This record gives sequence, C-alpha cells and structure tokens, in this order.
Amino acid sequence: MGSFRDGKRIEYVATAIIVEDNKMLLVHHKKLNLWLPPGGHIEEGELPSECVVREVKEETGLDVETINKAPTTVSDHAMQFPSADWTQLEDIQGTHCHYDFIYRCKVNGGKLQKSHESNDLRFFGIEEVMQLPDTTREVKSLASILLR
Repeated sequence: MGSFRDGKRIEYVATAIIVEDNKMLLVHHKKLNLWLPPGGHIEEGELPSECVVREVKEETGLDVETINKAPTTVSDHAMQFPSADWTQLEDIQGTHCHYDFIYRCKVNGGKLQKSHESNDLRFFGIEEVMQLPDTTREVKSLASILLR
C-alpha cells in the first residue's frame, strides 16, 4: 500500500489524541518501546476517521469519537469525512514513512485496558510527558499545545 517519498514506501496511519482532566492518554508500544498516542494503520476501504476509532478500541478498550465532524455524504460520487486536526509525514526507523492523520477524540465509554500490543497505558500530565525519555519530540510538542 502507498507510494514512495525519497525512495521510501509511504503507509497511511491514524492517531488519536485523547485528553481528560488535562492529561493525555499514551500507550507504551511494545515493538517501538515508546510512549505514543493510540493509533495504527488504515485498512483498505477504511477512512482515517474510522481507523482511529477502531484502533483506540483495540489498543485501549475505550469507545471514542472524533471531535471534528463533517457531513456524511455530499453527492453520489463524493464523501466528506472528519478532518484530522494535524497531519504529518513521519520517517519510521529510516525504512519507510507514515502519513499520519491525527485526530482529537473524546471518550464515550468502554473500559481502559491494555492490549497485546502494549506494555502499559495511562494518562500523563504535561510535566510527566515532558520528562518521558521514551517518547518523541512530536508527542511532547502536541502535549505542550494541548495541556498548557
């Protein structure tokens, strides 16, 4: 799936930013050994806004919806879907790139629980995020925008 940028394959992913009580939900990803917001690869035929809801449920047990809304259908041949709050192109370990649709989401239900993909998950305040040695600059940047 995808195309190439600078000789690297591009994969499409969606990420959820969930903030409650001025704390951001992060998942400690087993494979990457990093604290990251929940998210994952967009499946064939899936919209980014659908992917983010599915991935959050799989990774955290929570039911969420995107904060940005859009009409479902515009015409017989075009559909609008919720716009991502941020998009970014990420170099993944020098092997490929992720085009990441990042959505702010709100929790509607479910029970917080870790999945087989994570070592842990929890909500972090701004100071905690900034002190994490095993996260990315981008996560810290988003936390500084959303939690200050």
